Amino acid sequence: MRQLNFFSLLVLFFNCLSANANNIEIGQTYHLDSKVLKQTRPLSVYLPPSYHKNPKQTYPVIYALDGDQTRFKGLVGMAESLSSHNLEQQINEHIIVALPNVGSREQYFTPSNAEFTFDGKLLDDLGKVGDANKLISFINEELFTYMGNNFRVNKQRTLIGESFAGLFTAHVLLSQPELFTHYLITDATYIWHDNYLNRMYSENSLKNTRAKVYFALANNSHLGKIGKTNYQWGLTFANKVKNTDSLNNDVKVQYFEQERHGTVGMLAWYHGLRFLHHKSN
Repeated sequence: MRQLNFFSLLVLFFNCLSANANNIEIGQTYHLDSKVLKQTRPLSVYLPPSYHKNPKQTYPVIYALDGDQTRFKGLVGMAESLSSHNLEQQINEHIIVALPNVGSREQYFTPSNAEFTFDGKLLDDLGKVGDANKLISFINEELFTYMGNNFRVNKQRTLIGESFAGLFTAHVLLSQPELFTHYLITDATYIWHDNYLNRMYSENSLKNTRAKVYFALANNSHLGKIGKTNYQWGLTFANKVKNTDSLNNDVKVQYFEQERHGTVGMLAWYHGLRFLHHKSN
């Protein structure tokens, strides 16, 4: 009898816990039918804690490429923590938009139609490539409009990309730098199309740009010549951007010797967000 009462109490206890439990939600997924891309694009949107408390306030937006749920949750946690009182409000609150890939990520992140080769050897058959400008048109003509019509956004926009998405982010910086006010470029694929970014760089393309840019570079020497070359070409490109007259005070280049391509992302977000959006208290 005592044993029955004990288990009855346990059931009651856990039922009470369940009744009082609240789900922790960090965002919501929406779907945007794109005429430019001819496909439906999902996007995950995080609204900061004060969004519904301050109905007249507008917010800067962080747009994150490769925006799967893991990256979305990680970036939201990082940005919200840095904007919280617990971490001394180092940055302002942001709306965060994560853009998951649809189909081939390389198709829309690569700015030119080329095979993925290095030293004359094919690294991978990526299929269709070279549609970066279509993705730029989608962002500029459809995504920005959608965000402006549905959320209280201001004109401050940050683009975050890593690897091939970093290549895309750097391409946007060179080709249409006015689309974003801040760029966070993490260990981009600098070996694409035989040093594409350095070949395409022009002082004139960034002549009147007022963007703020953060570069994170990883140590990929374990990959041999290909890893070392990607670092060297990346460092060259980052320094070209840094030495642009209109930008040199607003560009930071950071090398993470202890991190590889697959591990540098979180540190890049942390240091990049603090540099790009440092808040003076």
